[in-house]
Amino acid sequence: MRILSVSNCKHRNTIRVRIFLNDTDERHPNCHTLGALESDPAKRLAVDVTIPKTQGEPAEHCITTTGDMNVLRVNTVVDRMDEVPKEVSRRTARRYFRQGKSGGYYMAHDDSSGVVKI
Repeated sequence: MRILSVSNCKHRNTIRVRIFLNDTDERHPNCHTLGALESDPAKRLAVDVTIPKTQGEPAEHCITTTGDMNVLRVNTVVDRMDEVPKEVSRRTARRYFRQGKSGGYYMAHDDSSGVVKI
């Protein structure tokens, strides 16, 4: 399992955010995207936040999200973490990308004849 810590917890009042990514194809027990399918790489990712308290032990929370679009976004993030080439990820079903500077978003769709603008 890979762990990415995106804060520095040397200071007492620092909020710590950690991202966990299973190296195997198994669903993380604290999966961030609740709607991830078994075929989605998003099922492997978890987000943990530790918030310091003025007294006692810090509070630890697993952050979860719902919604199909969040699954597509996290699939794309996991592809990047796995160093999947962007061109490959763009052609893979259930991914989400921004198209150009002018706006408009698109995703590779399951029935995949191409992309679907959303």
